This record gives sequence, structure tokens and C-alpha cells, in this order.
Amino acid sequence: MKIHLKKIRLTLLAPMLLLGATLPTDCRGAENLWLDSARSSITTHELHAHVGFKADDMLEGLEAGTRGCHAAARYIVSRLEESGLKPGGPNASFTQPFPGNAQNILAVLEGTDPNLKHEYIVVGAHYDHVGYGTRRNSYGPIGFIHNGADDNASGVATLVEVIDALTQTAHRPRRSILFAFWDGEEKGLLGSKHWMRSPTVPVSDIRLAWNIDMVGRLEGGRIEVMGARTGIGMRQLLSSSALDDGVWVDFTWEYKDNSDHWTFYQAGIPALCLHTGLHDDYHRPSDDVETLNIDGSRLV
Repeated sequence: MKIHLKKIRLTLLAPMLLLGATLPTDCRGAENLWLDSARSSITTHELHAHVGFKADDMLEGLEAGTRGCHAAARYIVSRLEESGLKPGGPNASFTQPFPGNAQNILAVLEGTDPNLKHEYIVVGAHYDHVGYGTRRNSYGPIGFIHNGADDNASGVATLVEVIDALTQTAHRPRRSILFAFWDGEEKGLLGSKHWMRSPTVPVSDIRLAWNIDMVGRLEGGRIEVMGARTGIGMRQLLSSSALDDGVWVDFTWEYKDNSDHWTFYQAGIPALCLHTGLHDDYHRPSDDVETLNIDGSRLV
């Protein structure tokens, strides 16, 4: 069963950022200026560049633990270093290694409110894929590079641009944000599960987790949000008047253990997943950059 909303003007970026940064009523003008600046920093050119690198044949499908996945990790770390974010992994590192020659990539944007900066919002996307495919993880044909342009180069590119939006403006959120690029998602949510067993911030201090997975195929203006029932007031949080006409949110009732949001949900943390829908190229070699709606990813 799904609930379909009328095509109302909504935004996902604004509430995600403002959950950690609510301003007084008399500061709405400054808030709007900041939000406009943040949104303008997200460009289709940069999104396409990020996706183009991550979904290139040279990375051989980014199976967790492989050279291609490690190359993608180095690319992401270089972007985090440029952003000026604080490393979020152990030993002041951006990486959190775990068995299987895999690694999560973590960074923190520290909050500014002395009373709230110890609280965290986790915003994550998995960066691994299925390599050359097997009978267990591919709809075929197997033996060919599965680039995973939508799954999940689109989510990684979107998360990188959100980081740019938050670090290239003068505004800083009240709560802290943990940005996470998860490894091993395709092998059973291995990266987020490892993090939950060895957290780099107190799990009890996490107020909300966002998962960005497959946001490269926006059709009919429909952005799917899974998990709105995992926390109180989620629909209200996501309702705003800042998004373009014709873009709408489907608060689907479907909620499964099919991506890293599930790890946080199992820990009792409200967890949302952004998604633009499955398609015939899902887990096939045909999931390439040419099939993406980059303008749609920018709207997400």
C-alpha cells in the first residue's frame, strides 16, 4: 500500500539541513539567503563529473575490497579533504577499515550550538557495487562490468554536492552532521553494520539517519521517501514551499532491509531513504551514466 500525495511544492534539501539549523523567526531572510546560496552551489556539471568518475569502466564495477572500490574511496577522500571537514573515522582518519579489505569513509561537520553539537544527523550513501556480477547479485548478463551509475554513483555524487552546499557557505548547523560513504552495502550492508558495532560517534546521540540510494532516475517529478513512519513529524519536516513546480514526494509505506537505512532503524533511530525508483537496468551492466537524469539528481 502506498500513499501518493498531490503534486505540492516540497523540498528535501532544506529540511535536511535545517533540522540541524533552525533559525529564529526574525532571521528568515538570512535563512533564505543561505539556502539560495547552498542550492546554487549544486550544479549538474559537478554531479555529472562525480558520477562519470565513479561509474567509469576503469573501476570495474566497484566490488567491495577491490582496486576499483579503493580508487573510488581515494576520490571521495580527496573531496572531503578539499571541503575542510573534520575526519570522522578512527585515529583522526577519514577511513574506517573493516574485514574484506573494505572501508567506510567518514567526515564530520561540527555543530555550533554548545547544547546541541553533541547530537548528530547521519547522512550516508553506499559507494560500492557488484563488480562483474554474479548469479546472486545480477540480473545479467554476468561477466561484464556493472558500473552502477544509478546504484549508487548517483547517491554518492548527490552526497558530495550536499557537502559542498554545507561547506561553501557561511552558515553552519546547530547540530553536528556525520557524513558516511558506506562500503560493502551490496554484500549485506556490511559497512553500516560494522560502523554500528564500532561507532565513531555515540549511537545514543544520533537523532536521525538519512540514506541516499539510487536518485538518478527521477521520472514524473516523483521523489520517493521511505521511512517517514520511523519518526514523529517526518512528513511535516519534509514539507516546504521551496522546490520547483511538478516535483512531489511519495511517502511510500514500503520499508525494507535493502539498504543502509535499515541498520539505523534496527538500532531504534529514525531513518529515511531517498530513492527515485527501480528500473530495468537495476543490477545490470546497462546501468550506465547515459541513462541518468542528472537534472533530476540536482532537484533531489
